[in-house]
Parts: sequence; C-alpha cells; structure tokens
Amino acid sequence: AVVSTQSTGIGVELGSVWQRLGTKVTAVEFLGNIGGAGIDLEIAKNLQRSLQKQGIKFKLNTKVISAEKTPEGIKVVAENAKGKQEEITSDVLLVCVGRRPYTSSLGLENIGSRWMARVRFL
Repeated sequence: AVVSTQSTGIGVELGSVWQRLGTKVTAVEFLGNIGGAGIDLEIAKNLQRSLQKQGIKFKLNTKVISAEKTPEGIKVVAENAKGKQEEITSDVLLVCVGRRPYTSSLGLENIGSRWMARVRFL
C-alpha cells in the first residue's frame, strides 16, 4: 500500500503509476480537489473520478499530521477539515511537495531568455 501526500500534479501522477502496478494507493490532499493552482476544476473532477474508478482512494481537505515507521509499515496520521484524525498504514509514503527548476547552469540568458514571475521563461 502507498500513501501519497500533496496529491496534485506529481503526487497524482506517481500514485496512478503505483496503482497500475497493482498497489493500493491512498492520496491525501490538503486542498479540496486534485487539480491544484491553475488547473480547471472541471478537468480535475473528471480526472479524480477516472482515478477513483481505477482504485485510487482520495482524502481531500485533509492534512498529514505525522508519519512514523513501525514494524507493520509506515503509520500516517491524517486530519480532515473537521478535525477528525485517521491512521493509515502503508508500505511506502510518497511525499510530493512540489518541484523547483534547476536552470541556473543552463545558460538560458545566453539565448535571449528572460526570467518571468512564477518560473516561466520567454
């Protein structure tokens, strides 16, 4: 079993790969949808429905409080928006908290690129 945190973008992608390989996946997401910032809400809802049909369980509006390695696996404590806590035991915990570009050594400024807000290049 796998628990994926921050289940937007990379968390959903990696979770779906593990699920297709036969693993039970529970996706825990702080937001109320799996789309994250900048993704159309209708598309996010349709993607979530499709992934649920494939077997992925979603816990939205839920945050991870703690994770502890135990002899039985990894014990994850999650809390929903109403304050109710739940323990989830898994073999693996995927912590997907985002990405950062490593572009400083690519020489993009030498080809006329300019740094723009929110990690965009022109």
